Amino acid sequence: MDKLRERQSKVKFMEDISICHSTINQSGKLPELDSLQSLCLQSSCIGGWKVVNDIVSQIPSLKNLDLRSNRFELPADDACFQFPNLETLIVDACGLSNWNDVLTIARMCPNLRECSLKQNDIKHIVSEKLSSEAFKKLEVLIISENQIEDFNEVMKLKDLSTLKEILVNDNKIKEVKLPNCDHKERLTDMFVSLESMNLRHNQIENEKQK
Repeated sequence: MDKLRERQSKVKFMEDISICHSTINQSGKLPELDSLQSLCLQSSCIGGWKVVNDIVSQIPSLKNLDLRSNRFELPADDACFQFPNLETLIVDACGLSNWNDVLTIARMCPNLRECSLKQNDIKHIVSEKLSSEAFKKLEVLIISENQIEDFNEVMKLKDLSTLKEILVNDNKIKEVKLPNCDHKERLTDMFVSLESMNLRHNQIENEKQK
């Protein structure tokens, strides 16, 4: 019993758990994980957000969730599941090529501050208004290694008032164009909090060489 209590106490105080490449497809009853803040379930067999909800609802301290390389069936009504404590979500390589699916997930995580969407074959970002309404507190957005060809798609995120950093590297953007303005004028109505934009490894051409 002493050894059992010792093992349970260690689990109770763990802050980070990583379970990758597993056959997990349901939550079951979890032990008390009062200190757990980060959970990685990369490349598991989780098939829907109900399973995610069953897991997260048992870990109220959880802030960071890594679900990369899973395939999810999205709920018909995103109000069914809410994850207000999540601040960081990684859903790389989850087959989220439709931006409306991304917005469904964003609405379920109203306090999200960082979101990674790499390797999802995203090409288009729909509706500036819907994106700004869904990502109300987002500070870091990673949309690297997708299929974005037009910089105007990135510009649809210009109304995200809290966004500080955006990574768009390793896409297929050929040209970066901003609205015309006087060289002394500041474009204060776009990306008002942005500090960094990564455009490395795109196909951007130098106009002076044409």
